[in-house]
Amino acid sequence: MKAPSRGNGKMGRTLVCAVSAALSFGPAAVGAAVCIDKKFTYNDKNNACKNYVAKNLTQKRCKQVLNVQKNLLMQDKCRHTCGMCDCIDDPTFFFKEETNNCAWVAKGSAAKTAKKCKKTARFKGFKNKVKDHCRIICNTCVPQTDSSVPSAGPSSSATDVPSPSLSTARSFAPSAVATWPVELMSAPSSAPSVYVTNDPLLATHRHVAHHWYPIFRRETEPVGHRWVTAENNVWPIVVGSPKNQTVTVLIPDDQTVVYSGADGIKYDKIIVKGSLTIQPVHANVVLTATTIIVERGGVLDIKTDKESPHTVAIEIEGALDATNDPQETMVGIVAWEGKLSITGNAVATKMAGLADVASAGTNVLKVDGANLGFILGGELVLPDTQTGLDIAHWSFNGYVDQTEICTIKNIESSQFGGETLITCEQALVYDHSVGSKIAYVTRSIKIFTSPSSVSRGHILHTGVGKYEVRNTRIENFGRTTTDVIDSTTIRPTGLKFGPMRKQMEVTHNGTNQIARYALHAHHSKVEAYFTGNALLYSPRDGMVAHNSRVHMIDNIIVGADGTGIFLEDSTETGPVVNNYIIGTGGGSRSGDDSRFGTELGRDMAHGGFGIWARGLLALIENNHCEGHFGLSPYAFFVHPKFVEDKPVPDIPGTPTILVGKTRHEIRRANGNNIHLQSYGGFVNNTAVATFVTGIALSYFPANANDEVGSIIEGAHIRALGSSGQGISTTHSRIFTLKDVTIEGMVEGNTITGIWCGSCNNCNLVTPNTTLIFENLKVDRGGNC
Repeated sequence: MKAPSRGNGKMGRTLVCAVSAALSFGPAAVGAAVCIDKKFTYNDKNNACKNYVAKNLTQKRCKQVLNVQKNLLMQDKCRHTCGMCDCIDDPTFFFKEETNNCAWVAKGSAAKTAKKCKKTARFKGFKNKVKDHCRIICNTCVPQTDSSVPSAGPSSSATDVPSPSLSTARSFAPSAVATWPVELMSAPSSAPSVYVTNDPLLATHRHVAHHWYPIFRRETEPVGHRWVTAENNVWPIVVGSPKNQTVTVLIPDDQTVVYSGADGIKYDKIIVKGSLTIQPVHANVVLTATTIIVERGGVLDIKTDKESPHTVAIEIEGALDATNDPQETMVGIVAWEGKLSITGNAVATKMAGLADVASAGTNVLKVDGANLGFILGGELVLPDTQTGLDIAHWSFNGYVDQTEICTIKNIESSQFGGETLITCEQALVYDHSVGSKIAYVTRSIKIFTSPSSVSRGHILHTGVGKYEVRNTRIENFGRTTTDVIDSTTIRPTGLKFGPMRKQMEVTHNGTNQIARYALHAHHSKVEAYFTGNALLYSPRDGMVAHNSRVHMIDNIIVGADGTGIFLEDSTETGPVVNNYIIGTGGGSRSGDDSRFGTELGRDMAHGGFGIWARGLLALIENNHCEGHFGLSPYAFFVHPKFVEDKPVPDIPGTPTILVGKTRHEIRRANGNNIHLQSYGGFVNNTAVATFVTGIALSYFPANANDEVGSIIEGAHIRALGSSGQGISTTHSRIFTLKDVTIEGMVEGNTITGIWCGSCNNCNLVTPNTTLIFENLKVDRGGNC
C-alpha cells in the first residue's frame, strides 16, 4: 500500500479574535462556539444553572466543585450562565433551516439583526436564544477574568470588553497550527473588540509519557460527526444509518462494557476511559473503526475463549487527520498509559518442516509431524527457497519474491508415520525446498488494515498501564517506510492551559513519520509481552521495543521490509526467543552507516533484516530466519553515539544492576567491557536464506586486555545465494565463535565465511573458536 497522502500541507492557524459577520468557518471548527448550559439537578434544584446559579450569580457558585477527581466545576456545566463562552459565532448553528446561520442573522438592517438575535432557537436538543450562538454578531460577548464572574447578559457597549493585548493576541509565524482552521484577523472598526482567553478548548495536545498526543473533545468534532456514550455498562446504540467514520464511542471511566456483536457500523474513534471487553459470546465478533484509544486508567481487553470456535476481527479503516493529528499518532490501536491486553487462543504448532519438496503445480504438502492443530481454512506461509541468486555485493538484481500462502482445504495423516498431508485450495506457483519451515499464521483474533482504508493502522503503547499481545494475527499494519525518516514536527504556540496541555503548531510537514510501526512498545513503563503472534507485512518494522522491556517469544513475522524485530535504543532488556522471521526481499538494502550520522541515529534498521539490535542487554536465542533479506537475518549495530547517555528504564523484571545506568556506566562497572553474554546473549540462532551477510556485527566494544570478546554461540547459517558473507564485522576487534557453522548451499559459490571490515588498523581475532565452514570459496576475508 502506498504511503497515505498528506494533502497540500496547509492547515489551520490560530483562534479567531474578531471576525466580520460574513466570515466562513471550516467544518473542523465545530464546538469551539457551542456554549449552552447543561441540564442537571443540584441541591434538589432541577435545571440547576437557571434555578440555582443564575438566582444568585456569584463567583462562589460558579466556582463550586462538582467532582474533585475530574476537576469539574459548576462553571463547566453552566458555561452560558457563568460567562465561560468563547467569543465566536457558532459555525454549526442554524435557525430552523440550514441556510439560516449566523451570516443570515447579520443580513439586513441593525434592527432586523437585533430582532433575529432575540428569537428562541431549539438547536441540538437545547432551547436557547439565537444570540447565545451568534455571540459576535449579536454583541453578547463578555470578558472572562480570574478575579470575578462576569455578567451573563449582553455588554452595554463595545468598550465593556477589553481589547486583546500583545500577550494574548500574538500572531504566530505562518506555519500550521494543529487546531481548527480559523484565521486570526482584524475586525472592522465598527465591530466590538473581543476579549481573548486561553480557553481550554484551544489546547490541541496533552503530554503523555515522552510525547505530545492529540486531545479529543465532543465540541471540536467536524460537522456531521457525533459522540455516543456508554451508559448502564452497555455498548451505546447508534440510531439511524450513520455515514462511515462519523461516530465516536466513549466508554466513560465509570463504565464496564462488553462488545460481542457485529453491528456493521464503521466507527471513527472508540475512546476507552473505563473498561471495554471485546469478546465473542454466541457468534463471531467484527468491529470496524479508524482508531481505538485507551486512555490512562482505561482497560481494553480483546480475547477469545479456547473452548469456543468463535473469533474476533478488528478492522482498521479510515484516514489520517493531518490537521488535528499532524504527527500521525492515530489510525489503529493506541494506549496512552492505558491497559491493553489482546489474547487469542494458543496454537499447537507455529511452524513445521516440509518432509518433501513442494513443487510448482502441486497443491499437496507433505509436512513433518502429526496432530499439528491446524484447522480447515487456516493459512500456511511457505518461504522463498530459491537458490543461486547473486547478491552482487549490496544489490539484488531481477528478484521476484516466491513466498506463497496455502489456504488449507484438507488435512490427513500420511501413510508414513509422523507426517501429515495438507491439501491447499490452490496449486503452488513456485518450488519450495524439502526441510524449509512452513508457518501457520491463523489465529482466533485478527487485527488488520482494511483493503479500502486510506491509511494503514499501527498498535502503540506508551507509559504505565499494561501491554500484552498474545496469539493474535496482525496484518498490513505499520506506516513508517524504509525511506529516509522525515517526521512532521510541532511546537507550542505559547498559550497557557495549565500542566501538560498545549496548543501546537506545525513547524515542518514530513513525508515519513518515525515510530509508526506495526506493533510497538514506545517508552512503555510496564513489562510487556508479544507472544505467539503472527504479524504479516509491514512497510518497515514488525515488532519494536523502544526503551522498553518486551518479551518477544514464539512469534511469526512475515514480510517486514525494514526488520522483523527491532530493539531500538540499546536499553532494551526483554528476551527475544523462539521467533520465526520470513524475509520477502524488502528493505532499502543499504547499511546502517549510510544514514547514521545525518539522521542522528534515528534512522536505523531499514536495510532488510530479521532481528536488529542496537544494544547488548537482551537475550536473543533459538530464533530462525528463512526467505530473502535485503541485508541480513541478524544484525547488531552497537555504536555508542546518540545512545551512550540513555539510562536503562526502571521496569519490572529488569535486572536491578542495570536500572538507571547508562551504557557508559555499565561498561565502567564491567572493567570497561560489555559483551553479549554479560547480561543477554546470542545463542542457537539459525538461518536458511538469501542475504548479503548472515550475521552482521558492528562497533562491538573491547579493551586491549580482552581475550574473549562477545560470544556468538550455536549459530548455523545456511546461504542460499551464490555470493555474500556468513559473518561480517565492522570496527570490532575480537569475538569468540562457539559451535558456529557457516554453510554454502550452492555449488561454485563465491561466499566468504567471515569478512572483517575496518577495525582501526587491527586484525579481527577469534580465540576459543569452534567454527565450521562448509562449501565456501573463502573462509576468511578482509582484516581477519
